[in-house]
Amino acid sequence: MHYLKDLMTKSVVTVDVTESVFNAAQIMRKETVAALVVLEDGKPVGILTERDLVRRVLADNLNPVQTKVSEIMSKPLLSANPDASIGEAARIMVDNKIRRLPIVERDRLVGILTAVDLARYLSKITHEIGDKVNWTETLWDAILRSSVGSNS
Repeated sequence: MHYLKDLMTKSVVTVDVTESVFNAAQIMRKETVAALVVLEDGKPVGILTERDLVRRVLADNLNPVQTKVSEIMSKPLLSANPDASIGEAARIMVDNKIRRLPIVERDRLVGILTAVDLARYLSKITHEIGDKVNWTETLWDAILRSSVGSNS
């Protein structure tokens, strides 16, 4: 069985709850990421995505300089333990229609699992299996169908 600690992205870009949305957007641009895990007193409490910026700032005509990350972040934070299986993490992501799953151990952020990480893993497995199994195309179709209408 493969575990999240083997698949997750270990370097996670974060932002403090007290930062302005403008500063958070600047961090996203500088780090070329689409999401930031939000910390309060060093503990992960939420996530801020590009979608949050569009739906909760731009669409509501909020001032990004005056709006704090804590006001628009997605919360409560859904997360998984690094020893969870990839299947468990994928189920959390599908059930909650999210594309990023922070990996937390004892209130400490240790990584993040993204839809791209899962796709990379599936691609590797598909390549390793080769033509031995004919269900891989059906599996890809199911993943693509489940991602339609995703919220994050």
